[in-house]
Amino acid sequence: MARIDIRDLDEETLQQLDEQCKKYSINSRSDYIRMLIKLDIMTNIVYIIRNEKDQNN
Repeated sequence: MARIDIRDLDEETLQQLDEQCKKYSINSRSDYIRMLIKLDIMTNIVYIIRNEKDQNN
């Protein structure tokens, strides 16, 4: 998995990350970012499966 350097993010983005972490009861920014990456991967997998299903019908 690619490494993300949180130090490169601006203060506004960091505040938004903190708000989202609180909202979803996630302990750290890095955990939240990892969750977003996994969700994006899963979304892409579902998209591929649906496209393959549509092509077979």
